[in-house]
Amino acid sequence: MFSMWLVWRRVRRADDTSDILPAVPAARLTVSATVHGDVPYSRPGYGLLVLGDGPPAATPDPAGRVARATLPETLTVERVRGWRLGEDPDAWPAAYKYNGVVIECRDGDQEVLIATRRRDAPVILGALISSVAA
Repeated sequence: MFSMWLVWRRVRRADDTSDILPAVPAARLTVSATVHGDVPYSRPGYGLLVLGDGPPAATPDPAGRVARATLPETLTVERVRGWRLGEDPDAWPAAYKYNGVVIECRDGDQEVLIATRRRDAPVILGALISSVAA
């Protein structure tokens, strides 16, 4: 019974994203994140984002030096939320566990979702917002 309560509590905490606030990256870093949508910078196998070195860019390269797909300035953040089972790609909860969140964005008429770990969401938000403001 206690273990069920722990699972329920972790899932409930994942749904509450009110504590996630933008933080502009102080230096270049690569974080685990997946971009999903009908846009050219959403590519299979690109499970990382390079931040703090120009506009955010998706890449499969842990060093973030090659095969970068730059996220455009037209990408705007709408909100941050927890998982929606049955709506989000099935691989996301397995990749990011209970601590994963989804950053909902728009690029023109297209919905763009960015899945990441809760701890990486603030710097992704900060990088997205600062790249639009620049």
